[in-house]
Amino acid sequence: MAEGKSYLVAGFEVHFPHEAYGVQKVFINQVLRAIHNEENALLEAPTGCGKTLSLLCGALAWQDAQKRKKMAAEQLQKEKRDAEAADAKPGTCLAPLKQNSKGVGEATSDVDEPEDPPDEIRVPKIYYATRTHSQIAQVCPQQQA
Repeated sequence: MAEGKSYLVAGFEVHFPHEAYGVQKVFINQVLRAIHNEENALLEAPTGCGKTLSLLCGALAWQDAQKRKKMAAEQLQKEKRDAEAADAKPGTCLAPLKQNSKGVGEATSDVDEPEDPPDEIRVPKIYYATRTHSQIAQVCPQQQA
């Protein structure tokens, strides 16, 4: 969202297409807390107070934080690999030969096996479903603002 307002809610940067009402900020806070803590949430608010927009903006803020977390982890892994490669001594890639019982040389290695890759951080997809086309028509322009 290029325009609008940004808020720091529950430690997440939330982009909102306009000035958020207090009830919307509270709703976003509850959404983010539930998502972050992997909990269910039963949230209610009066008709017309912006529940859908608040829910979507909160969920997208959490998703954006997950993307940034993944990018940071990937950058850290790259830096670690680059540092390990820079620390390698020339010629250490060749394993010494050791004679087996038949007198034939076999390659040996004292190089540690590569570590298992760390758990990959997955960025969840967010799906929005609604019962009617009019609800979709109402949400799309708000979310694109």
